[in-house]
Amino acid sequence: MKLVKKKVLAAFLAFAMIITFFVIKKQAPKAETVQSGTTTVKVHYLRSDNNYEGWNLWVWDKANNGDGSVWEFIGQDEDGAFAVIEMPTTEAVGVIVRTNDWEKDTNDVIVDTSKGDVDIYITSTGNPDTAKIEEKPLEFNYEKVNVKVHYYRFDEDYTNWDVWSWVDGSSKEGHGGANYEFTDSDDYGKVATFSYADMAGMSKIGFIVRKNDWSDREQSTLNDGNRTINLAYADKNGNVDVYVLQKEPKTFYAENQVDRSRKVLTARMDS
Repeated sequence: MKLVKKKVLAAFLAFAMIITFFVIKKQAPKAETVQSGTTTVKVHYLRSDNNYEGWNLWVWDKANNGDGSVWEFIGQDEDGAFAVIEMPTTEAVGVIVRTNDWEKDTNDVIVDTSKGDVDIYITSTGNPDTAKIEEKPLEFNYEKVNVKVHYYRFDEDYTNWDVWSWVDGSSKEGHGGANYEFTDSDDYGKVATFSYADMAGMSKIGFIVRKNDWSDREQSTLNDGNRTINLAYADKNGNVDVYVLQKEPKTFYAENQVDRSRKVLTARMDS
């Protein structure tokens, strides 16, 4: 009798393993839908009155039913105000040009990102139903890129601090690593300015804010303090500003993105 029970139990376990195998096989394709990488959409918004005060973007991941959030314009050039949207890889991004009171200048604009990153140009007509919209692949055709690195330290001691920078993924002459000093000041802090020529096709610039003898550096979300400037944030003429805050691993592309109040309080408490 015991032998029969053992045989029945063995058969049951074998059957359970087979069922489990098929269940796992059915679930396996879901792993292929796990997103990796980043989708970038650069939005240009042109108004005939050049008045962009109060206007922003409502953005959501259309392909994955993502929640909406506000994205601010970070700069202006001949094509109007522009903003750069970065989110986990998706095949469609929803955009509305609007105010915080939900006055709209476009209806829902669905950007197809299934084939890559996109430049979208929106021209206001004063009527959301007739706004002019043009989409192009996001390309990097800058002959020259001009970089300004803005750096703020709570102790305001910038002695021997500088910027080490290079063009990411390039072996062209003049694109290798070199140091650039903080030679100017503005309302934010110290400013280092430098330029790279022959930049067609180049999409990223790497940099490190560091002591010039490498004894210290600002850490970042990447290895060893390396930071990346995404040239999607540059204006039409290749000008791009980035903002670095002492002990803050993130790099910002507009001064109003930086919250110094919390950091100042922390610095005072640490001292």
